[in-house]
Amino acid sequence: MQNKRSKDKSRLRFILLYLVVPVFLSLLVLTIVMQLWNANLFIPFQYKWDSLFYSMIVKGIVDNGWYWYNSFIGAPDGLYIFSFPAPVVDVLNFLIIKVISFFTNSWAAILNFYYVLTYPLTAVTSLYVLKRFDFSYIPALVGSMLFTFLPFHFYRGEAHLTTSAYYLIPLMVMVLLWITSGKFDFKGKFKDAFLNKKYLFAVVLTVLVAAVNIHYAFFSCYLLLIAGFINLFNSERRFWRRMVVPLSLIFVIILVVSANLLPTWIYEYQYGENPIAYDRNPIEAEIYALRVPELILPLVNHRISFFAGFRGIYFTGGESPAVSLGIFGSIGFLFLLFILFLKKKILQKGIDKKADSLVDVSSLNVFALFVAMTGFLGSIFAHFISSSIRCYNRMSIFIAFFSIFAFVFILNVIKEKKFRTKLKALLVYCIYLFVLVLGIFDQTIPAFVPSYEKTEAIFFEDETFIKKIEEEVPAGSMIFQLPYHQFPEGGHVAGMLDYDHFRAYLHSENLKWSYGGMKGEPNDFWQREIAKKPINEFLEEIKSKGFSGVYVDTNAYLDKGKSIISKIEDLVKSKPILSENGRFVFFKL
Repeated sequence: MQNKRSKDKSRLRFILLYLVVPVFLSLLVLTIVMQLWNANLFIPFQYKWDSLFYSMIVKGIVDNGWYWYNSFIGAPDGLYIFSFPAPVVDVLNFLIIKVISFFTNSWAAILNFYYVLTYPLTAVTSLYVLKRFDFSYIPALVGSMLFTFLPFHFYRGEAHLTTSAYYLIPLMVMVLLWITSGKFDFKGKFKDAFLNKKYLFAVVLTVLVAAVNIHYAFFSCYLLLIAGFINLFNSERRFWRRMVVPLSLIFVIILVVSANLLPTWIYEYQYGENPIAYDRNPIEAEIYALRVPELILPLVNHRISFFAGFRGIYFTGGESPAVSLGIFGSIGFLFLLFILFLKKKILQKGIDKKADSLVDVSSLNVFALFVAMTGFLGSIFAHFISSSIRCYNRMSIFIAFFSIFAFVFILNVIKEKKFRTKLKALLVYCIYLFVLVLGIFDQTIPAFVPSYEKTEAIFFEDETFIKKIEEEVPAGSMIFQLPYHQFPEGGHVAGMLDYDHFRAYLHSENLKWSYGGMKGEPNDFWQREIAKKPINEFLEEIKSKGFSGVYVDTNAYLDKGKSIISKIEDLVKSKPILSENGRFVFFKL
């Protein structure tokens, strides 16, 4: 009975320390940073650009049951997403979203809930991993919060939803360190390496990583290979069987990614390959490469004006602000580089498990830089093997965990010192609290607070306009959207941002919209060619196809659509429906 009570207390303590505390603390910090008390959770935090793409995916799951085919966009044929493999392989995220959709059919609420969920998930996994390497609880908790609230998390946001979901990265780093430290080494039969809990855990993890984000899957394969070589060269006798486990895990990732791509391959076998839909230029690997100063410099628009100006000196644009490590992550990063020069001394002393792991982390960190930095391995891979992976700066999330691991090591050194007085012990805890508060302050900026009021106003204006259209035409009607715009990655046209045409679909319950047909396919070619014709021929042809109306986004025209609206109005002999702000115009045919 006493043993049972002891086990119950141990479980309760585990749940409290490793679930309740990090979940509560992460949600509290997120609420403060994003001022969530001002948010309407039924309106997306972000309502433009790539966030509209993921909004479409989420609503597509609600409307059609899954995201592979959406019958409400790309009219008349609908959208088959298979030719755009980036979201096709991110199955895990959409499975979780599917589960959430059982509780609400509001796509905005689902999108917001999943994005918020990525914060406590990251806090829990990072705390668990840091504790597994014998760090004291408080330093590990501080490190987990710093990793959870990286600028990366906010900059990616809902616009890069699957990239924001980096909660599996700490667990992958744990597996990498198991490999480097020889946890999977075996002397006898192969079953000694494979039939154990650690390996089974590693297999499950690699399956999940392969289904959460294609960049994380690719980087994990690379780092697994590097971890195997580190373990191989750490020992005096280099048994090549040490490479069996990392190679088997790489095979698992490749197998799962291939399984997720199977629908794409079947679709291409039936209808032919579409090289236009996912066209990547090798030079993009340079454009989206990592630059080391971007890691250690302060954020753009930092809360402290001096730091903000200092960061502005080296601002390359693009995604560079997202890779910033913050002040404490930068300390850890520089410490890892310093460790390289002390590697032999540390290995000779064999201080403890944390120190040995730190040496391996420093090696992994350098090789992560080698693949991510401009002009290095990533660029070579893109030019000579495949350009499908282009955003090598996203390796920064692995580098961030390596760096925070090193910084927690420094904090832990303070914690392990024996203090004779309670006052000194209290001072140490005050230091931890100071690091946590300063770290969050340093890693977040006011711009991370969404424009709730502005977004809400635009959101309801769009909703009101689409409801008016639904009152004018029968359910199931097809609406042609002007101007013609390629999907995906069609770019901006004048004042119309990429994916802006999805705003109509997102507020629609029963109408079908022309935008969203996959570029490079027959439906897309038909839309592009018909949109070039004179207005009278254009209207006749879309009516013959069964379209019941024309929707115009005037922001896409230099004259705010005055010319085309006048021409359509003369031909249809009726006044259009206007949105409240005058941006959108609808003609019933």
